[in-house]
Amino acid sequence: MLEIAASDALSSKQNFEINNFSLGYKKKDINNYWLSIHEKFVIAFACILMFFIGAPLGSIIRKGGLGLPIVFAMLIFITFHFLNTFGKKVAQESGITPFFGAWISFFLLVPLAIYLTRKAINDSGNISFDGITEPLKKIYTKFAERNKSQL
Repeated sequence: MLEIAASDALSSKQNFEINNFSLGYKKKDINNYWLSIHEKFVIAFACILMFFIGAPLGSIIRKGGLGLPIVFAMLIFITFHFLNTFGKKVAQESGITPFFGAWISFFLLVPLAIYLTRKAINDSGNISFDGITEPLKKIYTKFAERNKSQL
């Protein structure tokens, strides 16, 4: 009788583990379906978002020629792509809802789009990066002078 009870308990435990694994797989599958539905809308809205980031950047950043706006565009796109990938991976594992996982990149970049669009509409001046570039230039010149004196 004791052996039968132990065997039934072991069988129940194994059934529970198999069902738990199956449930996790099914949740991940359902999350992937919801992510694919939301992703179709995210891609469409991302185009609009990138327009509201890129157009003001083009009008605000006048100094630096073509290189500086391209660098900023690349950084913003890489940020968007990283956030989008991160959101999808976390949502697949049920860390967050599939809706929020798909839309997290959009929600986090909308404030930047609003800020840049307002700045461009008000024409409140160029964005000056001299506060960033001047210290870097000083460091570079000191480094170059040090290397010259060592030669």
